[in-house]
Amino acid sequence: MPFQSEKQKKYMYAKHPEIAKRWSAEEKAEQKEDAKPGYKEEKEHPSKMDMKADMEMAKAKLKEKARKAYQKGK
Repeated sequence: MPFQSEKQKKYMYAKHPEIAKRWSAEEKAEQKEDAKPGYKEEKEHPSKMDMKADMEMAKAKLKEKARKAYQKGK
């Protein structure tokens, strides 16, 4: 668990040094993980998002059409 503030970090080193060392090690590991070269948070291209929205709309229209056809047949 990372420290919430410098004040907390100082307190933890003074009162609970074992826990503070463990937290510092975890914090450093997280920072290393984030700093890896080539690391990027994947974001969808806007055209893919538009395509997904179009597909959802088409599915909804087909479902509505099928529901109307089913009710008409009853």
